Amino acid sequence: MIDQANGVPAPGAPPPAPIPGPPGMPPVGPPPSQSWLDVMKEKFNLENIKQQFDLSTANIVQMSAYFGVGFLGGFLLKRYFLYVIFFGGLLGFGMWWLSSMNVVTFDWLKINELAGIQSTDTLGVLCSTCLAWIQQNVALSISCALGFLFGYRLG
Repeated sequence: MIDQANGVPAPGAPPPAPIPGPPGMPPVGPPPSQSWLDVMKEKFNLENIKQQFDLSTANIVQMSAYFGVGFLGGFLLKRYFLYVIFFGGLLGFGMWWLSSMNVVTFDWLKINELAGIQSTDTLGVLCSTCLAWIQQNVALSISCALGFLFGYRLG
C-alpha cells in the first residue's frame, strides 16, 4: 500500500513484490538489503584488513610486542618517574665521581664499539640514523608510541 501524498510505502505495509523476470531468470526488483551488522562484519573482517594492510601473523605479533613494550615503558615512567630520575642521577653522579677519582676507568672506544657507534659519529648522525629506522619501521614506531601513550595515561 503506497501513500498517495508522497509516494512512499505506508508504515507497516509489506514491501513491494518483485517484478517477475523472463522465464528461467530471477525476479527483477530491489536487491535484498543487508542489516548494518552484516555490513560492519563485512567491512571489519580480519582477513580483509590483513589483506588491505598487507599484514602477516609475524608482523601482528611484532607490532603487539612493540605495543606491549611501549605500554610498559609509559606505565612505569609515569608511576615511578621520580625514582627513575633520582636513581639515574645518583648513578650518573656516582660514575662521574668514581671516574674523576681514578677508581674506575671507562674504555669509551669499547663501549662505542658494543653500542655500534663509530668514533666519527656525531649527535646529528645518530639522530638521522634513528629517524631512518623510524621511517623504515613506521608501523612498529606507531605501535610503540600508542602503547606508550596508553601506558602513560593508565599509569
